[in-house]
Amino acid sequence: YTDYWVKFTLKNTEKYDLKLRLTLESGVNDSLFLYKVINQKVVETTLLGENMPFSASKIKNRMPVFEINLFSNQQTDFYLKSKGDGQPKNLTAKILNNENYYQLVTDKLFFLGMIYGIMFLILLFNFSFYLVTREKIYLIFSLQVAFSVLAIAYFDGFVYEYIFPDGGYWLNQTISTAFCCTFLFSNRFTQDFFSLKTLVPWAYQT
Repeated sequence: YTDYWVKFTLKNTEKYDLKLRLTLESGVNDSLFLYKVINQKVVETTLLGENMPFSASKIKNRMPVFEINLFSNQQTDFYLKSKGDGQPKNLTAKILNNENYYQLVTDKLFFLGMIYGIMFLILLFNFSFYLVTREKIYLIFSLQVAFSVLAIAYFDGFVYEYIFPDGGYWLNQTISTAFCCTFLFSNRFTQDFFSLKTLVPWAYQT
């Protein structure tokens, strides 16, 4: 239940100021602090994570992104702290300039667009089958897929960005709600798909 710390040092060897982006590879479900230290003194503190609403973030991104400014010939220490809750964390990150940062964002959105596009097509097809056949198994499967998409969207940060940009209680409850409903509809889909009520009555009752 201790905090996680990552220390790194950057030095600007150019004759001009640098503006960089520290971009984490995945969403963080608690608070992240970045401390900028010069001559062993904290000169700047930045807070990100779910406890910082998306609408209040300086850099609008569903993943934690810190802005780092370095003056010419400046060497600076940085401390990244993640609040500990006894769970493993993925603090993999990249330090990029603005051009590479926007390229990374574009590439990720293209890949995620393909994934979510396939998921929504599956959802659309099954819901269409339900409207045509009125067989409830298609509706049950559509609901299972819909809540699965919600769970994935939570980890990808889209819930944080689009559904609850101001944070709050329901942002933190989204993942448990999505998993619970996915399990319920998956369980019901399995019952109907394998005709458990007829073929295996004891399993259906269980």
